[in-house]
Amino acid sequence: MRLVWVVAILLVVAMAIDWAVEKGKEESQRLAEKPRSEKYIVGNLDRGKGAVAAISVHDYKSAFIQYKLTKNANPKSLKDLVDAGYLPGGSELDPFRQPYELKYEGREAIISSPGEDRVRGTPDDRVERVVIE
Repeated sequence: MRLVWVVAILLVVAMAIDWAVEKGKEESQRLAEKPRSEKYIVGNLDRGKGAVAAISVHDYKSAFIQYKLTKNANPKSLKDLVDAGYLPGGSELDPFRQPYELKYEGREAIISSPGEDRVRGTPDDRVERVVIE
């Protein structure tokens, strides 16, 4: 009689384990098929745009230095770099559709993008500084 009870308990345990494994597979499949949330996708997109803005600001810095070495003068605006052919046309706006900015402070030229929040002077700004003489 005990043998019957042991076999019955083992069958119940095996069925419970099989059920749990199947539920786990179903849950994994459901999660794999679930589309990513819009906030997750938009957040990654903004981070990617921030990286592009940082690279572009660095390109502006390189173009600024080339302009200065070639023309022996500082550009008055970033448009001068585009007009002189150091940067392609249409590159005046960052990926957030905000204009890049060139300003002079003392012995530095500061090239910046307002970043993801589109507000200048905040921590997410992309900034490059060039020391000028």
